[in-house]
Amino acid sequence: MDNLLYTLSLIVLLFSVFIIFTRYGFRESLFSPINLFVFLQLITVIFQVPAVFSKELYLSLQAGYFVDFLNDPNFYYYQSINFISYAFFNMSFFIFLIFLKYTPLKFTGSYYFKLSRVEIFLHILFITFWIFLALKNIGFSFSPKEIFELRYNLEHGINALFHKLIMIFIVSNLTTLILLPKKNAYLKFLFALLLLEFILYGIIIGARGFIIFSLLFFSFIKFNRLSFDLILRRLHQAYINKGFLVGAAIISIILSFYYYYSISIRGYVGNIFSVVSQRLDYLIASYTALKELKPSLHLENLIYPLVSYVPRDLWTSKPFPVSAQLTYIIFGYHERWSVNFGVVGESIYVLPVVWLVISAGIASLSLKLLQNFIYSKVKSIYDLGLISMLYTYPMGIVLGGILKPGSGDLIFMGTLLIILSYLRRRKILI
Repeated sequence: MDNLLYTLSLIVLLFSVFIIFTRYGFRESLFSPINLFVFLQLITVIFQVPAVFSKELYLSLQAGYFVDFLNDPNFYYYQSINFISYAFFNMSFFIFLIFLKYTPLKFTGSYYFKLSRVEIFLHILFITFWIFLALKNIGFSFSPKEIFELRYNLEHGINALFHKLIMIFIVSNLTTLILLPKKNAYLKFLFALLLLEFILYGIIIGARGFIIFSLLFFSFIKFNRLSFDLILRRLHQAYINKGFLVGAAIISIILSFYYYYSISIRGYVGNIFSVVSQRLDYLIASYTALKELKPSLHLENLIYPLVSYVPRDLWTSKPFPVSAQLTYIIFGYHERWSVNFGVVGESIYVLPVVWLVISAGIASLSLKLLQNFIYSKVKSIYDLGLISMLYTYPMGIVLGGILKPGSGDLIFMGTLLIILSYLRRRKILI
């Protein structure tokens, strides 16, 4: 009976994802935020299917620190509640999109860029200087231990501000050059230099997400006309356009890079399927939270995004992200280690059920803002930086909820970028 309930609830979750895709994603770019939101959940659902047939096979695909929680007689029951909760989140998200009058995102192709070479040069100089200092800090070595140490230092205190600025500048500058026609040697040189710094920066900080999501964002910008309805029309005409083949190649490169980087730097063990499933573990983490915790109210956590940039040295009692608190409660204290418990895990701890609706509303609002910024025609690298932050935000909510550092980044960095964009348009800023 529990197995049947598990299967039916999984179908309900899949159906909720399908509704979002058919209404919006079908006519959007392969790499649009809506489709990333859909694909992330589809891939994760695929890794839940083995449990319908074989619990042993399912356990072999999961991260080791979850196995003891999964090998439980009530597994199917709690996981069914988990699936229904995510389906409820998806349907709330869908209703908000309708309420906000979100339409499938389509590019006009009529962008205007006034590229300031001085501005680009100063940013590249800033990035290069930072990379040199980072390399010096780790002794020009790329050992996993030193990379983790540097990454930890960059994510805390005032260093986090410079760390995020570097990421925004690299992505937005590179995106600008991707969109501009590179007709002269100077622009080609800038593009090659920024691409090299993009790769080097990703290796130094040891962040797979930075490289993967940036590549998806570049693809979203470059191949914005590559939608599912276009692909199906071309298939009906018996040929596939070049953009689709390029898209398939990009996805293959990302998966290959992800697997290699995970086993060589991050220390994961297993084949590509188990490595991917161990990273996309937010459904399992949410199940663990539902199983181990009683519904509770911790509204004090709501202030975390607003104080995320305050150094803990100045405010020793500053609240931790919900993910860190849940990790401590469920797994015990592990220095520099925490699990993303997903939007359902966050909800059960902060404000059960109601928080799912609030999170869905914030995710849909971020998509509407993204649409407004794109349709207003991008004019500077600061606009592109803001768009790149909004691009991955809805997917980040599914993975880890709202009350995490990424929300603080969007609040403070977003405000800074809007101010810089305004100064740029007013010609107050170079």
